[in-house]
Amino acid sequence: MLSLRRLASVAALALSCAVVQPTASRAADAPALPSVWLADLTWLELRTAMQQGVDTVLLPLGGIEARGSHLVLGANNRVLTTIATAAAKKDQWTLIAPVVPFAPEISDDSLGTLRWPGTLHMSPDSIGSLVAEVTASLKVHGIHHLILLTNQPAAADALRDTARALNKSWAVEGVVVGLADVSPDSAFEKELLAKFRLTPEQNGDHGGLIETAEMLACCSDGVRQSTLPRTPGAVEASGASGRPDLATSDIGRASLEHKITSVLATIAEVRSVAAEIKADQAQEDSAPAAQ
Repeated sequence: MLSLRRLASVAALALSCAVVQPTASRAADAPALPSVWLADLTWLELRTAMQQGVDTVLLPLGGIEARGSHLVLGANNRVLTTIATAAAKKDQWTLIAPVVPFAPEISDDSLGTLRWPGTLHMSPDSIGSLVAEVTASLKVHGIHHLILLTNQPAAADALRDTARALNKSWAVEGVVVGLADVSPDSAFEKELLAKFRLTPEQNGDHGGLIETAEMLACCSDGVRQSTLPRTPGAVEASGASGRPDLATSDIGRASLEHKITSVLATIAEVRSVAAEIKADQAQEDSAPAAQ
């Protein structure tokens, strides 16, 4: 049985910047794969990669939603794809499952972004069920480090509950589920904006300055300059906020790099917790023999 201390570590999965070395079962070098995306591999390529030490899969959850008149409906998915790809390539022992393109968009008393055409809603309960089934499939195949990745605050709440429930069931098997929540971080954003002599008020939130900047940095074809709102009235009418017209790709790159680093820290933490679980279990298994 896992110690209460270890169960608490699994439940919390606090972010850290610990450097985790490849396990002894890994090959000396990371496998050369045609893609870091699971769907772009054959099952033989995946099996070989796992035999060589690939042990982690990211499951990104984005959304299809209106974010002002200037951003494409799939902006969240594009940004998450950029973050996940960069993190997997830097880590080299991580692959990425297909992006789940849905998120909670409404609440009990509001239609939220469902007021604008094209927004697609999935309830928190449905998201939890979907994630549980997908991660269970990966668990069957031997992937024991699973990272749920989102930039949607409402989705993050649902995923946090799901990760907690899965860890409670699976930790005894050495399977650890972590959450990489890269949704807006007010402290970081305030610091970033200050470097560019901008303010949180100019940033806004939904479809605002930083969200637009990230799209300019990674996927500029998804920003419609011709319909980018440039006055307070136009911004409000479009469903956005702040001053998206002040966005630059430099701001976007800095924000994306911060989020990539955060995902790498989560991967390291999940591996660290999983290694400690394995060590605890080995110690417990050897205890009777020592007596």
